[in-house]
Amino acid sequence: MSMSLLKKSLEIVEGSSSKDNSRKKKNSSSIPESHKIIRVIKKKGKVYKQNQLQGSGKKLTIREVQKQLETSKERTERTVDKLLKLHSSPLDDEDVSEISQRAKAGHYVLPPRQEVVESESAFTEEDFRKFEEEYFDETI
Repeated sequence: MSMSLLKKSLEIVEGSSSKDNSRKKKNSSSIPESHKIIRVIKKKGKVYKQNQLQGSGKKLTIREVQKQLETSKERTERTVDKLLKLHSSPLDDEDVSEISQRAKAGHYVLPPRQEVVESESAFTEEDFRKFEEEYFDETI
């Protein structure tokens, strides 16, 4: 017997179609996959995944959205003002070279050390010789 004959005989005996049972269940959700977000919940070392809709977060009122937009506009205005100030400020050649050196090195560049010039003392070499003679003569 073929499979189709067996199915037909079962339909006659049971009175219901076996095709309905063999079909896979359709996803009851009509929400497209691109609109779903999976939230990971961790409890006692186990990871659970829960589907959420994209827009199912906190609902905002019109006033709250306007405030957020105003703050973003203020931020952009502040950054534009800073950029205009930077653009209009005159830079010396020394400042430009220092900035370029810092950019190349990626960190603050220490200026080269200047050699310490020996300071002149108030005493001459003759005074030192006299002091040595007096000091050594007294100790002996």
